[in-house]
Amino acid sequence: MKRWIILGFFGLMAAMSQAFWLNYAALGPLLTEKFGTGEAENVLLMMVFPVLYVLLSQPSGKWIDRYGYAPVVGIGGLVMAMFSLGRLHEGGFFWLLSMQAGIAIGQPLVVNGISKLVARQFPAELVGTATGLGSASMFIGMGLGIGLTPELVDGQSFFLADALFAGLALIGIIGFIWAEGGIKAAFRTERAESAEPSAGSRLSIHTPGVVVLSVISGLALGVFNGLMAALEWILRGYGVGAEDVGLAAAFLILGGIVGAIVLPPISDKMGVKRPFIRAAAWLGLIGIAVLLGFPMPTLVLFGVSFGTGMVFLTGYPLILAASEEEAGTDLAGQATSWIMLAGNAGGVLLTVVTTVIWEGSHNPVWIIALYGVLLVLAGLLAGVRKGVL
Repeated sequence: MKRWIILGFFGLMAAMSQAFWLNYAALGPLLTEKFGTGEAENVLLMMVFPVLYVLLSQPSGKWIDRYGYAPVVGIGGLVMAMFSLGRLHEGGFFWLLSMQAGIAIGQPLVVNGISKLVARQFPAELVGTATGLGSASMFIGMGLGIGLTPELVDGQSFFLADALFAGLALIGIIGFIWAEGGIKAAFRTERAESAEPSAGSRLSIHTPGVVVLSVISGLALGVFNGLMAALEWILRGYGVGAEDVGLAAAFLILGGIVGAIVLPPISDKMGVKRPFIRAAAWLGLIGIAVLLGFPMPTLVLFGVSFGTGMVFLTGYPLILAASEEEAGTDLAGQATSWIMLAGNAGGVLLTVVTTVIWEGSHNPVWIIALYGVLLVLAGLLAGVRKGVL
């Protein structure tokens, strides 16, 4: 039971890390009205997260492998909670940006701990299930950040929304420390107990399977980030209202939550992950092509969004679980850091490329074609292990 409690509080912190990232995604006009900023400045409140993740992903993975997941995740959770409390002060736009940057520093310390936590706490037959639940919490955080924040804004005040998410972050870190056995136990490092203290210094990128999974992560998460940007532009072109566009995005994420809970246990029972990763890429491509390529009634749109999220986003926890298998428990932190590094880098790149393509053509066919090539490649790579198809 203890392992599930630890995973639960970890999931709460991971969820808040995603909510903090997307808190202000739907508040562009209000940010401009409140702070006098332009769209470029407003985007910085979100872009600071993937940028700092790229910079800190590898160091955080090494620290997790060297010192254990608990102290690194604990420090990351404390950093996120501290800076989220700082957002309660109305200090202007640059104060808010600096608080976002502080939270973003804590994010990779928390999120990159998922594979190591699962490897230490769960038996092999539950790895996919536990990783799926941890990943589902991140999708929940995305949904809360996008969907709940606007409902909690009072006039020009973000206080209620910021206080709620900061409170949840505090509960997460306090509960995590308690579940680990208290402050001394949670922050005790594994270094002195390790039979091979230098193991964490070895780069998991030397493991061919991790390289392949990292490339798949970059392709797939890049497509997801680009899709979240393109969804609004393309659906509005089909006459879908802003509220229904937001609901379509919410159903996409909701499908990912359900898929992350339901499908990894099936993968565990069958003892395979790569065929499921391939199916996620290729079935996800079909859903994305339908979603972006055809106008449809609102209810059908929501159904397609849900189905696409359920099959496509399920590949994410399976990639994480497979990376731990490839690298081994001792290097699980670094394996996760490579997966996350590639995913965030792909997200930044594909968002930019998608924007350029749309502004140059306003034709969804070119975006669908780009995503098609990338996801077909991702599916093919899912069958590559140590250079063998």
